[in-house]
Amino acid sequence: GRLRAAVAAEPDKDELKLDLAVALLRAGGSSEEARALLDTLPANLATDDRARHAQPRLGFAQQLEGAPSRGELQARVDADAGDHAARHLLGLRLIVDGEAEAGFEHLIALLQADRDHAGGLPRKALIDAFTVVEDAALVGGLREWLWAEGLLRSKKVEGKNENDPEVAKFRDYFEYDEPIGRVPSHRALA
Repeated sequence: GRLRAAVAAEPDKDELKLDLAVALLRAGGSSEEARALLDTLPANLATDDRARHAQPRLGFAQQLEGAPSRGELQARVDADAGDHAARHLLGLRLIVDGEAEAGFEHLIALLQADRDHAGGLPRKALIDAFTVVEDAALVGGLREWLWAEGLLRSKKVEGKNENDPEVAKFRDYFEYDEPIGRVPSHRALA
């Protein structure tokens, strides 16, 4: 209502477009309209905190378009804990619906079960969820938990020639894991 009218009255005021896009995403409105509004933002607003939080929320909304209902997703996960697609969508749905803690639980369970599912989707969804969720205490607690309990893993990429000098210099990390909290900064950067 009022934001849409304000944008119509002042179409050159980009801050109003950003406010409308954020409001649409929070209210479960048209993700297409929100995307169109976000795509028109000038560079100085594209990096605004509101826009940075809106982009992953838009991604969640787009992934949920046409998805089964929350109840159907929950039933699929209850029937088959290995239904990674349903668990992923249920986690996103819960976060979008304001039940962030429950959503995080599903995303973390998915990450623990198969971190490489759908090309690393669990990691990306979790990172995006940290941006989308506005509960600083919850996000901070989860970051601390990940720091204390997380494991940094690396492995050689399939198809890479380990005798290639550019690849060989990382030989120590072809099959590597270490608790995140104990990784020295120089190793984390490598």
